[in-house]
Amino acid sequence: MIYGESLVVSTTQAVFSYNKYSGKKKNKISFHPNRNFLGGSGSAWGGVAIDDKKGFVYVVTGNPRPGSYGVKRKGDNKNTNSVIAVDLKSNKIAWTFQETKHDLWDYDISAPPIIYDLRIGQNIFEVVIVVTKIGHTLILDRNTGKPIYDIDYIEVPKSKMTGEYTNKFQIDLKIPEKFSDIEFNLENISELSSEKKEELSNFINNSIYGKFEPPQFGKNLILFGVHGGAQWMGAALDPIKQNLYIPVKNDPWIIKPEITSTESLTFFPNQFKKTHKKYLENCSSCHGKRRNAVNKDYRDANFQYIPGLVGFKIFPELEFKMKNIKKFNQQHSNLNLSEKELFEYNKLFSWWDNKLYDHNEIKIEADTTAWSRFVTKDNTLATNPPWGYIAKLNLQSGKIEWKSPVGEAFYKGENKLVGTEIFGGVALNGGDILFVNGTVDKKAYALDAKSGKILWSYEMDAAGSAPPIIFNIGNKQYVSFVSTGGKALLYKDKASKIYTFSIN
Repeated sequence: MIYGESLVVSTTQAVFSYNKYSGKKKNKISFHPNRNFLGGSGSAWGGVAIDDKKGFVYVVTGNPRPGSYGVKRKGDNKNTNSVIAVDLKSNKIAWTFQETKHDLWDYDISAPPIIYDLRIGQNIFEVVIVVTKIGHTLILDRNTGKPIYDIDYIEVPKSKMTGEYTNKFQIDLKIPEKFSDIEFNLENISELSSEKKEELSNFINNSIYGKFEPPQFGKNLILFGVHGGAQWMGAALDPIKQNLYIPVKNDPWIIKPEITSTESLTFFPNQFKKTHKKYLENCSSCHGKRRNAVNKDYRDANFQYIPGLVGFKIFPELEFKMKNIKKFNQQHSNLNLSEKELFEYNKLFSWWDNKLYDHNEIKIEADTTAWSRFVTKDNTLATNPPWGYIAKLNLQSGKIEWKSPVGEAFYKGENKLVGTEIFGGVALNGGDILFVNGTVDKKAYALDAKSGKILWSYEMDAAGSAPPIIFNIGNKQYVSFVSTGGKALLYKDKASKIYTFSIN
């Protein structure tokens, strides 16, 4: 970006300015000067916008790491999951607005900011607009970062993990209306067949879910928003009618952090050799030699989650499993241990865990390895469609005017328009035609921007992976779609083509 005599570059961690003639660096403004989370996280990877009249650069930032385990990054983790305004005149951060505090759910802000002057009644507000994974449309004063509409908060559950901090409240906007939700509930499977409901029932009954429900060790947390609502390519704005068109991904996910051992070899003192031998004989066939969890795909007909035994003496919330002899023997009827034998196992695990901890051989699987899509045996998403749609938001009223599914798939015995996962983008022309791509069916779509009705579609060799491009040559208007298949989930077909159509 060019600002005055400077070339301005926004990287994942800072904004740099250079002399546009000599290339000499002038300034660096870091987004996280006092971070307490892993380096490289909280990145500004979602996009950038500049107001060259004010000299402000606006960026959006990602979540802190480790992703679903925040014991070692206490507090709100300032400037993560945030909109940040950088003042190029003072070379300082002017303001920040944090959407999710101490994120444990991968709710980073991924869509680029939009600069706009919004008219509401007789007033004009200089705003920056950001759509988010949580389903919010943040409309903030460009000068101060203060929201134009009132901010609503909800009280959220407290973490059950030892040492974990969860903020007591999180933002839950009422206006503008949300275009998607993050909370899973049983209504989300109401339209599935009875066979699929039966398939999922045991898994769901042994899982946790709820709005901002914190992750737990050894528990499946079902939620939305890990790869959606608002898609990373961002929204399309109609600056005249003041409408926003948002591509939304509505797919369910599972977060399940685990405590694992990375030890290569352990020599046991004489006092524990006998108990360790018993462990190998009686327990390792299920829990493994390292005591790590066995987490087979729950779609397997023989699915049985076997919890890990690492960390019992370090994380007290796990220790109760080894304290109650009656409950233990009910779960392990083949062993029928005495209280003395259970006590010996506790002593062994205590020594073992402390040894692992001292040698840095305990690993918390809390990032991408702890996340997975929630699907059924036939690899269909385990919730009701639509799994992808376009939402139209009236910026003046804050109301959602329509949601239109895009993308065809085989569902309930036939190929139909259900709304597949979407990972492309949208573009709007002056004639109220909204172009869409990125659906799993590899199609390019044109929608009536007023009603959301599909006007036209065309199947490409691979799904679109970037927003459509609208341009004019002479008096003729065209739209182009980049068809590559990208790297998104489910996009198996790849291509290297650009499809261009005239708009009549």
